[in-house]
Amino acid sequence: MSTKTAERIRETLNFHKKTAPGIYLAVIMLELAEKKFNIKEKSNYVMETHFCIPDPIQILKGATLGNRYIRHEIQSGRFAFTVFNRDTKKGLRVYVDSKKIDREKMPYFYEFYFRCRDLSSLTREEHNKFVIEEIKKLGENMISSQEVMVNLDEKEPMKRTDLCTKCGEVFLLNYEDQKICGECEKGKDSYYTVL
Repeated sequence: MSTKTAERIRETLNFHKKTAPGIYLAVIMLELAEKKFNIKEKSNYVMETHFCIPDPIQILKGATLGNRYIRHEIQSGRFAFTVFNRDTKKGLRVYVDSKKIDREKMPYFYEFYFRCRDLSSLTREEHNKFVIEEIKKLGENMISSQEVMVNLDEKEPMKRTDLCTKCGEVFLLNYEDQKICGECEKGKDSYYTVL
């Protein structure tokens, strides 16, 4: 692992706030994307998971949900992301390649990745140290990429706002003539209950 990669991992872990094997993997995946795709300042990213991958992209590339360069509308649960050019829709999808994960050569990573680790003899932290060592050793060798055409709409225009007739808060309109915000529409299925 290069000094630059190690520094990028440290920078991302500082943001992430805990030592997670997924951060090591995500930084290596991002570096592979940088080698194979002409990433520009305003490149867009699609996350297939919310675990770990968004953090190095936010810290090292400046793309965030807030500036809308990261899109997280895909929840496939796969440890993968796609970087793409917004104008051409051409991109590169980077993912952990299950066919490259050899249980004999990387037993700790295998157990971590396939969620079958036995933590009766090691703590999670101890196991993670072994996982991280295997990630450092194997690096890009467990990652694959594919050129893709992204089938998502353009970055949507700024939505208009209105006052919710139920709660009185300003909200973004999802459709014309919407009078009640999304959470008030959900009623008892809202993500919160006022105490």
